[in-house]
Amino acid sequence: MNTEIEKNILDNNNIISKRRKPIIALLLFAASIASFAIALSMNNENGAKMPMLLIAFVLLVIGVIKSLTGDKELIYATTGEKLQEHELFFEQNELDKVINMTTKGDIATLKAKAKSSDSLPVKVDMLATESYSIALCRVYRFIPYTYEAVTEYMVIKK
Repeated sequence: MNTEIEKNILDNNNIISKRRKPIIALLLFAASIASFAIALSMNNENGAKMPMLLIAFVLLVIGVIKSLTGDKELIYATTGEKLQEHELFFEQNELDKVINMTTKGDIATLKAKAKSSDSLPVKVDMLATESYSIALCRVYRFIPYTYEAVTEYMVIKK
């Protein structure tokens, strides 16, 4: 799910964006350094030095790319909980009920009535903490070939 949430909604509701720890990038850097050290200590009689240097270079490049494009996660600063993404789907005739439930903040009922199919015409994009202390919801309606927003983002707090 690719949600475009305005920065002011995040700032006004005490939600921060935090970068995940790049453990894989660090492991790739370490493997690159080890490969480079092994390649330098090898003699070139069997012709394995150049492939080993190539492996070290490729691991280094992948590690740099991983560290620069690390994933970010949204955290509700008040409780320290991570916001998780949810996509809920409903039938077309339930659109008014879905808008009503999101406006009232009835997330439990909303999740209970959601259908399992992802090809239904009404979709709710939701970012919520595990305890539902805060949730950001937006309702969409399927217009041929794309989903069109029916509501603005709604902030639901317990």
